[in-house]
Amino acid sequence: MTDIKNIVEKINRFLGNSNCSDFQIKSFDGFRLHLIGSFDLCYYHEIEIIFNDVYKIAMETSFVIDCNKNPFQFRKIENARCSSETIEIIITDDTNAEQSIVCENLDLVIERVKYHDSTGN
Repeated sequence: MTDIKNIVEKINRFLGNSNCSDFQIKSFDGFRLHLIGSFDLCYYHEIEIIFNDVYKIAMETSFVIDCNKNPFQFRKIENARCSSETIEIIITDDTNAEQSIVCENLDLVIERVKYHDSTGN
């Protein structure tokens, strides 16, 4: 749980120091969900959160958050169908609606990934 807590704190710290408010699902293969975030998802993303061994998704495909409110939280799930390490990540969007992902663990990449270079390619 300490690793999850540290990752969630790092996400909220990054968001609090950035203008990265737009999020969308980049991909989901049935086990791994990639969520990306940026100020402008048309050109780049700055944060990628990878949810591993996903059990349940209850979220919109894209949403906006308020960076100043620690939008990412987590809690441990006690459920016989899931393992003892299962967590629920709760993301509160800018309308105070909750987005939710139940998974085993998550990874974090903070790096600007541009979709086009300056020549338009």
